[in-house]
Amino acid sequence: MDRESWGLLGPATVPSMRRTRTLGLGAAVRSFNEAAVPGIGGIWYGKQLLLATLGVAVAARANEQKIQVTKTEVANAIEALACILAGTKGELPRDPRLRGRDKLRGVSVPTFSEARKRSFYVTQPMRMANTIALPALGLVTTDGTRFNTFECSDSGFALIEAAFQDCRPFGGKVLDQLAKWVSGALESANTPKFARALSPLVVLPHKARQLLRERLLQGGPGEPETSKQRRRNALTLVGQARLKPVDANTPPACLTSDHWHDLKAGAKLFSARDSALSALDAMESQLIEMKSRRWTQGISLDQLVSTALEGLRTAANDFLDTKHSNPDARKFCTECSVDNDATMLRNLAERDGRVLALGEDGAIVPGQAFNRARLNTLGMDDVDLEDDDASSPVAIQAPLPVGFSYRMRNLYLLSLDLDGKLDESLSRSAAGGRA
Repeated sequence: MDRESWGLLGPATVPSMRRTRTLGLGAAVRSFNEAAVPGIGGIWYGKQLLLATLGVAVAARANEQKIQVTKTEVANAIEALACILAGTKGELPRDPRLRGRDKLRGVSVPTFSEARKRSFYVTQPMRMANTIALPALGLVTTDGTRFNTFECSDSGFALIEAAFQDCRPFGGKVLDQLAKWVSGALESANTPKFARALSPLVVLPHKARQLLRERLLQGGPGEPETSKQRRRNALTLVGQARLKPVDANTPPACLTSDHWHDLKAGAKLFSARDSALSALDAMESQLIEMKSRRWTQGISLDQLVSTALEGLRTAANDFLDTKHSNPDARKFCTECSVDNDATMLRNLAERDGRVLALGEDGAIVPGQAFNRARLNTLGMDDVDLEDDDASSPVAIQAPLPVGFSYRMRNLYLLSLDLDGKLDESLSRSAAGGRA
């Protein structure tokens, strides 16, 4: 495995058998998320963009000095360093802006040679949420889609300068000092100035936040104008939502009818997908209790399974009623709207194939990732949905319609952060109040 792969797999936290259930909806999910808010990927606060951009710039500076490092490992190492510096005495506070609270417990501020190791940090760094956003917003240039092909743009360097203009650890610029940290010329990055500069818990300076808002509005040079306009309109909507919750039944004037249709239809698809997963879980539970581990049409379904299938049928028809043209979504919901429960189960098992599978005789049988936790306590319960990027781990009740693409909530949070109000919102949410 080369270093580019770090962030996809790692030995520390990945279970022995992942229960990935895409249901063949990956392309449809990506399409609806991108239609909701183009170009932001999994970003929900500004420091994510800064740290990833900084990683690209520092790696390039190190390479200029003949130090062989990849942008991926430098960005991941800087992110790990930032999270550690946000803690005290080896303990990271409970905050959704930090990763690796358990993994980094008791870990002292590392050298780069320590932090670059794949086993040092989490397997899903925040950097992965930037792959779409950095080029779309014009913070990097690239002729590909991989992080290691990114080059810091003028706007990216402007963001770094604005973020660290008043911070000079050891009398030098943060970018230069981190390049020294990468080369080994800087023995320790454990200083209050580095901590304030890098910590995800410290809000960006006003000038840097202004620059990021401008990037959201203007986008990168290669981004389609329609995508830029949708993101601007979405930013207007989440700003209005801070004053008055968005009514799911009233199209807002700031969005085009096509944009609103995509948001509503996307919510219906996500609901159908979630209902399908619930139905599969219910069928899995029934299969666990069966000695044969096989279900055929002549065997009665548990009430839990029947109820879940009826809920799925309703959700699928709700999507079809939107008349949305996405072919993958329409095919999935058509398969899930049939009247016959056995046919629907076979359709789902054929799409799943990992946890439940379709036998040659049409029977529903265990797949490779079948959950035998209740049989042998192995506890394989890690379920991933094939989204294009990682959703924010924030339990905030944003004033947006239920089911809208999580990118809308992420943009709402990002808008708060760019106004310097995210801390207040997170504190209110933690205390049980609305964001």
